[in-house]
Amino acid sequence: MLCANLGRVDEVGYDEQYQPVTFAVGELYPSVRVQRMAVKPPTMPQVGTLVAILREHPDAAVQIVRQGGLGDVCMLVPVLRALQQKFPEARFEIKTRWENLFAADPTLRMRRLPVTHRVVLDGLLELDHTGTPEFSHSQRIDIYARALGVHLEPPVSWDLELDDDDERVADEVVQTSAQKTIAVQLKGHAPQRSLGPRMFGPLVDGLRALGRLLVLDDEKGFGPSGNGIVNLAGKTTPRQAIAILKRCDAALTMESGVFWLAHLAKIPTVCFFGPTRPSERLLYHPLYPKGVRAVVMNELLNPVCPPCWGNGGACDAWNRKVARCMNEPDPNLVTSLVTKALREVME
Repeated sequence: MLCANLGRVDEVGYDEQYQPVTFAVGELYPSVRVQRMAVKPPTMPQVGTLVAILREHPDAAVQIVRQGGLGDVCMLVPVLRALQQKFPEARFEIKTRWENLFAADPTLRMRRLPVTHRVVLDGLLELDHTGTPEFSHSQRIDIYARALGVHLEPPVSWDLELDDDDERVADEVVQTSAQKTIAVQLKGHAPQRSLGPRMFGPLVDGLRALGRLLVLDDEKGFGPSGNGIVNLAGKTTPRQAIAILKRCDAALTMESGVFWLAHLAKIPTVCFFGPTRPSERLLYHPLYPKGVRAVVMNELLNPVCPPCWGNGGACDAWNRKVARCMNEPDPNLVTSLVTKALREVME
């Protein structure tokens, strides 16, 4: 299938690699290219922002469709809370493979009722990971807000309701103890957002000196339970993880799914950064700035390696699926920075 620019002037958009491309008048283009543009195709009528629609239909039933990672879906919460505050008569629900995350929240869960407006936020909102100058320094929350016509600035609401079963599971896991309890995630959803194996030994030893560790990695974590470690990797739902995080004294995470669950739990957080930039990821944390710290791994290399997420060719280790910044710094220095940051946020 082909489509054309039917307007009177050339249109500039983005192709499937999110690179700028001009759609000239009188030329034909593959439809897949137009569908992945970062602007409305010229052959598609504009309907205005969601805010404009809600002004005309304040009681609308809006379904937001967003697939992708857990963090991508968590970041919808503050944007939709802002819309709910502005349009209290409207109904919102989130359709996602992480649907259970919202199942206990009466204002965001899927209701299986008639929907008047459906907004699909898939595809184009990966623009912050492409290296495209216009978007490469954008926070995903800000891209959501821009797409939905919402003005958003911190502080924002990360409120999300859980149910009694979530609380019960968390009570069983996080029992009262004189020790501090630290939730830990050292493996992100991508290898480039995971610590290299040479970091683990010194870091785990340093963390054990601070308190009991609850491992919330996605899969196996870094060892069996015992000796000050409770390995919950792959054993909790996202809602249960939020309830557990709420009962911990702090979280140590990669810039991945658990990091955004820590926003929903409103827990003091220390986060590893390397391929991504802390200046774009920390500002919306509910405890910012006092309760959050960044350990910026790429700055520990000599020479310093610039953040390269979305532009992996800049990193000579990218194709080996281990970013240099996550594997090559001195493990003892990393441990010192992490333990110092955790003590600060837990004060």
